[in-house]
Amino acid sequence: MRKVLLSLVFVLVFIASSYAQFYIDLCYTYLNAGDYQRAIEAGKQAVKLNPNDSDSYYCLTLLSDTYFIK
Repeated sequence: MRKVLLSLVFVLVFIASSYAQFYIDLCYTYLNAGDYQRAIEAGKQAVKLNPNDSDSYYCLTLLSDTYFIK
């Protein structure tokens, strides 16, 4: 029973990380396209899904250099 529970937790963490990576990639895509408002929203969603991932913060930092985040 313990192995099943541990496996389930691992799978859930992996899925959340995958969703966060999707939003990180989306943030960079919007940033490169010049759509700063959508990039901000994607970056915020990435941080919400995985607050320990530095890539989402980095994308938001790049945005702050080019666009003021409210």
